[in-house]
Amino acid sequence: KEGNVLAMYELYKFYIEDRNIAKANETLLEAAKRQYPKAMVKMGEQLGVDLPITKAVYRILFENSSAKKELNALFTRSIKEEF
Repeated sequence: KEGNVLAMYELYKFYIEDRNIAKANETLLEAAKRQYPKAMVKMGEQLGVDLPITKAVYRILFENSSAKKELNALFTRSIKEEF
């Protein structure tokens, strides 16, 4: 919800104050990009679906994990039936 409020404020700021719709769209896109990994991890948990790549991206973006550590974990995980 905080991301949505911030995005709406930024939309107001850029469109009403500056009349810059391109900048407003860019801000909304950036807000959406930040929310996507969070939503995907939550949906995967609700559906009982393992999303290792999505979880790795989430940990890199929001839990300060290193990309090197996450890639190593992905490449060394056990092989599983995907379908």
